[in-house]
Amino acid sequence: MSLNIAGFGSRVYFIATGTFPVGFFVESFADNVNPVEFDDIETAELVMGVNGNTARFNKPAIINMSVSVLPTSAADKSLSILLQANTVGQNSVLANDEITANVYYSNGEFTQLNDGIIVGGKPGYTISSEGRFETMTYKFQFSGYSFV
Repeated sequence: MSLNIAGFGSRVYFIATGTFPVGFFVESFADNVNPVEFDDIETAELVMGVNGNTARFNKPAIINMSVSVLPTSAADKSLSILLQANTVGQNSVLANDEITANVYYSNGEFTQLNDGIIVGGKPGYTISSEGRFETMTYKFQFSGYSFV
C-alpha cells in the first residue's frame, strides 16, 4: 500500500476570540508558494563546557506558521480583517485576539495550534510585474500544538 502524501483537499480553520469567535475556513490557497508552512522548532540543545563536559537542556519553542491565500478570496478578506483588528494604530481599538488554528489534512490527520497571535501580513495588494496581484501571506505564532 502506498502512502497518501497529497495536500489536495487540505484546509485550515481559524478561531480568534474577539474578531472571529465562531471561526472561518481557509481553502483558497495560493498557487505559487507553499500554502501552509511551518518553521522548524528547536526543543533541546546540547552544550559543552570548557573541560569537555556536556550538558543538555530542553527549551520552549514558539511555533511559526504562515498561510498563503489567493488575493481577493473570502479567506483573504477574513485574514485581512484579523490582521487589521490586531494591528496597533492611532485611534484604533486593538482586538488582542487569542487565535486557535486547526489544519486539516486530506489524509484525515490534523494539527491543532493554540494560544496564538497574528504577527504579520500585507496591509494591501501588491501588483506583480506579470500584472496580477501577489499572493497574500499571513504569519502567525503559537505556543502549543498537537498533531493527530
